[in-house]
Amino acid sequence: MGILVTVSGAVGGIGTSTFAWAVAQQVTHTMPGLTPVLIDAQASGPPLDLTAGAERVAGIRWSQVRVRSADIAHETVLAALPFHCGVALLSSDADATADGVA
Repeated sequence: MGILVTVSGAVGGIGTSTFAWAVAQQVTHTMPGLTPVLIDAQASGPPLDLTAGAERVAGIRWSQVRVRSADIAHETVLAALPFHCGVALLSSDADATADGVA
């Protein structure tokens, strides 16, 4: 079992993504064996992997997510995500627009 932490900002540019990244980094340092997963649900603004410095790390982004079954093993999801500095990330593509169309 894990811990769920949700971070939401009222407007863009106030540092929500940076704060979420800092919380995830703290988890990697204080809770060994627990892998934080950051999911960027923001449709606009820079992708979370850019904030984390992981824009060149291999792994799927939102445009590549395909759900074929309601039964998805968490290990499969973690293996597909970019992993950077102890944190798994799911973010939009760097070239995606606000409506998700490149």
